[in-house]
Amino acid sequence: EGGSQILLRTTAQPFVQIDLVPAPRYSEADDMAMAYGGHSPDFSSHFFSDHDSLTSATSQAPEPPDPGIAGSDLYEWRGGQLSLVNVLPGNVTVAVGATFASKSPDVHPVSANGARVFWQAGGVVYVREDAALTRRIEDPGSFVAASESGDMVLLSDGCLYSLATEGCIDLTEGGGGFLGLAAASDDLSRLYFVDTAKLTGSGTNERGAEATAGKPNLYFYEDTSGTRFVATLAITDGNGGPADLNDWGAAAGTQTNAIGQRTAEASPDGHYLAFVSTER
Repeated sequence: EGGSQILLRTTAQPFVQIDLVPAPRYSEADDMAMAYGGHSPDFSSHFFSDHDSLTSATSQAPEPPDPGIAGSDLYEWRGGQLSLVNVLPGNVTVAVGATFASKSPDVHPVSANGARVFWQAGGVVYVREDAALTRRIEDPGSFVAASESGDMVLLSDGCLYSLATEGCIDLTEGGGGFLGLAAASDDLSRLYFVDTAKLTGSGTNERGAEATAGKPNLYFYEDTSGTRFVATLAITDGNGGPADLNDWGAAAGTQTNAIGQRTAEASPDGHYLAFVSTER
């Protein structure tokens, strides 16, 4: 009473309700302040934050110090077991000021099987794998989206980062960032992004038009064929305006926009994109 708790309720008969979080170690029960962070699509893994130390030391993680009422730690619940997420590489230190990379399931902050979860601390993106290993994403960009499997991640500076090769494909040709992501395929092999730069080699669209420097140009990237120009949008297509449109999520922030609903979506394979524009 007076606090917050996260519960998992099954739909089997009779209903079964499970407390995901054990009793707090430092806080009073009525002072707990948990925030849900996401789940795997099959609901086998659940992620949340809390400003209390809830786990003990294991071979994969140290016992987190009390983060205090102004701080929080990140946790995963799987099969009745709770594990710490915000563990730095090497599994001996807990990151301070950690947050989950995104709360939107559309950008896959949690992989489809729940084995990978992306989180950030101190301006660095990390991925926790199988509740046992943390890897640092070796690029200064912030999280924009990950592939469904969690093996690729798109960052705000235009880096499409591969966990397998630990290398980047720079979508912005050294431009250091782009306006935002309109949509992507589930595996990030196809991306629709918006950039004010006129990217070389993007060519003309089917009407013979080219990208315009300084304008919000919509591009299509495919891992087998590179980047192609689609159309030049209106700046209000992405941040509200009279038409209340929101074709792209800002690359520097979350993939939501309080001004308008999202007005662009790709098919799961990225072959098709539907979007709305005030431009012809």
